[in-house]
Amino acid sequence: MKLFLYNLILFVAFTFITEVFSQHLLFTQEEKEEIISYLDSIDYRGAINTIDEYKISESRAKIEQIFWNIKFAKLDQLNLLRLLFEFNSSLTHSYTLAFIDSLENLPSFYTGEIPSYLQAMAAGILVLLGDNSKVDMFFNFVDEDSLNSTFSVINLLSEIIEKAPDYEERAKNELIRYVKFSINDNARYSALMPLYRKYGTEMLSLMFEVFIEDEEANNRQLVLDQLIKCCKTAQLHTLLKERLWLEPNYYVRYKIMGKLLGVYGTPEDYKFVFDYLPNEPNPQVKEYRHEDLELYKPPNPDSSLSIENLINDISNQTDTLYGYTWLGDLNFANELKNILTTAKTNLQNGDSLACRVQVKVFQDLVDNVYKDSLNTDPRFVTIEGWKFLYWNAQYILDRLPKL
Repeated sequence: MKLFLYNLILFVAFTFITEVFSQHLLFTQEEKEEIISYLDSIDYRGAINTIDEYKISESRAKIEQIFWNIKFAKLDQLNLLRLLFEFNSSLTHSYTLAFIDSLENLPSFYTGEIPSYLQAMAAGILVLLGDNSKVDMFFNFVDEDSLNSTFSVINLLSEIIEKAPDYEERAKNELIRYVKFSINDNARYSALMPLYRKYGTEMLSLMFEVFIEDEEANNRQLVLDQLIKCCKTAQLHTLLKERLWLEPNYYVRYKIMGKLLGVYGTPEDYKFVFDYLPNEPNPQVKEYRHEDLELYKPPNPDSSLSIENLINDISNQTDTLYGYTWLGDLNFANELKNILTTAKTNLQNGDSLACRVQVKVFQDLVDNVYKDSLNTDPRFVTIEGWKFLYWNAQYILDRLPKL
């Protein structure tokens, strides 16, 4: 009973200390020393976790001193080895070799895959240290483990790619295998991200494969976010429209619509989502996206595009909107395009103020025709047409000098 109370007090005290310390961006030296001192306590695992999370390298000497203490389970020793490696201890290599040897004659309660896992992870540390004497021990375990997908193995493979050029290609292929075949949903995505960070668009086909085929909806939507960041291509644009009709998960469909509207944001995208929505099976997704369309404003254009390109784009949109009957009367559409042609000519002649005047004339004409519902002439602009012509004209005005 006394031992139980003692352990409880230690646990509560250490938990309190770490919670208080975690409020600081940096620990004082006194705080670090107190955390390190808990390596001698019964609740040493809390200390190991805190040292690892906050990378308290001052603990190196203490870890070297207590590493072979019999109270540490083998998994604890492996974690301590990782810390010694991260803290550049000169003893890491000798301790790792001795640790692998110590796994040869484990007591009977160490059964199953635990010893092989411990050996493999230690062998991986040796590879990072430039010692390839146990490399087969590591990769043989990885070959057998691909379906179980141990996260620590995935992390170690990522480090080998970065720090062990001789085995980069093999580690890369193992991670690809995890992405394709792991039965662990989270592990598939965890294996994909270091590949994307290291190899970029070389992994594009693999990312497309995950987005289309991965059974876990969360993986599909996470990869979608990464694809939008790195590869906002015409291929991806087309793929999003195809997947919207095929995607089984309501949230991923919601995100696809959001990317079409907020990232690409052309009149074609708006109309595509508008035409799709009556077929959306989830009533909440349908309701939220209808609200988005009502409040829609096209996204700001790429800042790298020239003003001349923006004028060309809005002129082409005028033709598109007329085809959608979001803009009425061919003469009116041509009048709008002629104003833009004059604006572009002024810009090419170096008169950006005159260009601004013409773009403002264009915007005001669109606005007035949209608002003038009582006029009996054939000219009209629907709300959808107004959104694109008015706001894209405004984005051009924002780039031109004010009068």
